[in-house]
Amino acid sequence: MKKIFAILMAVFAIAVVSCSKEDLNDIVSADPQENDFETIKINITFPGETKAAKNAWVAGDKLNIWFQVNESTDHLSPDLVITYDGSTWKAGSLRSGATLSASGDNMTLLYEGHNNIISCDNYNYYNGSAWYSFYAKDYHNVYSNGLIFYAYNIKYTYSDNTLSAKISTWQYATRFKVLIKNNDNGMIHNPNEYILQVVNNSTDPISYPGSRGAIVIRREYDRIDVNNGSSNYEGRVSGFQEADGIAFYYTSFNATNADITFSLRDINNGTVKTYSVTNKTIAANQNCCTGIVLNYSSFN
Repeated sequence: MKKIFAILMAVFAIAVVSCSKEDLNDIVSADPQENDFETIKINITFPGETKAAKNAWVAGDKLNIWFQVNESTDHLSPDLVITYDGSTWKAGSLRSGATLSASGDNMTLLYEGHNNIISCDNYNYYNGSAWYSFYAKDYHNVYSNGLIFYAYNIKYTYSDNTLSAKISTWQYATRFKVLIKNNDNGMIHNPNEYILQVVNNSTDPISYPGSRGAIVIRREYDRIDVNNGSSNYEGRVSGFQEADGIAFYYTSFNATNADITFSLRDINNGTVKTYSVTNKTIAANQNCCTGIVLNYSSFN
């Protein structure tokens, strides 16, 4: 089986807490080993200006790739997974049975944060779709999903053992992030042992942010689609550890001059701490991930 050497040629341009544009001038690259003709070289670029939900790749980041030429609905696991280790990109082997078109074709790319769907324990396949579910620890009516964005119908070429593609836009499944900084070291448990609920108290009926269900992968005619499994748990999600705190991700949230309550549940002992703000406006952006930052010490 051919080895795969990953070259991703640019960093993301936009920080989570802002949606301003920035030129992609910094190039991150690596040179493949010379004269290694059994290596598939991957060259993916993000040219010009684009909006994304990160300002840099970090260790553990993953891109899942599906190549369109593989039309079997029996195989909806990624054809290729590329993982960043903090300095370089590492790629596993092509999925057994996956092929690359010598004449070029389309592919779908999914960034999934920390979920790691390739090793998901809660996988189901039915109705022509693959459903990858992640839950809060011991709390299976609350889903646990990190930052997710993706790109459809990306044209690639495959020549001289090199797969090349360009991405100009991303689509977003997670558009609102609450980061809780553990500034008093009171959050001692694993991130998926905390559940956050966000409530807009100024609306009738009460408004909650959208929460993700399963990550659904489905073949739709000539492409792979990324979808959201239904989730109706009133704005409750569990967290993910990030460098500067525990993050909670939602599909959307909009509030105008509203009174908003953030309720944080510790699954281990059932305690709930809350933090409230008044006259707050939040508008989750459809083209990136809007974020707010709270301190754990602000919760009572």
